[in-house]
Amino acid sequence: MDLFSVVAIIGVMCSLALPLFGAPQEAFSSVKAKRNAQELVTECTVARAAGVDFVVAGDLKATLAAVNLGARAESGVFAGREFGLKGMSPEELAASEAYLKIQNGELQVR
Repeated sequence: MDLFSVVAIIGVMCSLALPLFGAPQEAFSSVKAKRNAQELVTECTVARAAGVDFVVAGDLKATLAAVNLGARAESGVFAGREFGLKGMSPEELAASEAYLKIQNGELQVR
């Protein structure tokens, strides 16, 4: 009888704790989107210094698509080096949009 009581108590505790696991998933998604936004800004900044400009004035979606597509530096010290973040899915790019803006011709984190 004691074993059944222990199993019942564990079952009740699990049923109470289960809804709490959804909140960390939402927080993780938000943190991931913010980090992706930071990576996009960093890649744009580094690429621009090498002569590759991904920013499409006034068009955040086109800018993110350009970074995702990538480009190769044509001249200078970084000639031949590929820039871009090809590993991001369309969903990840869309989620990062909320944390990005284009200001003075540069991609920036809000």
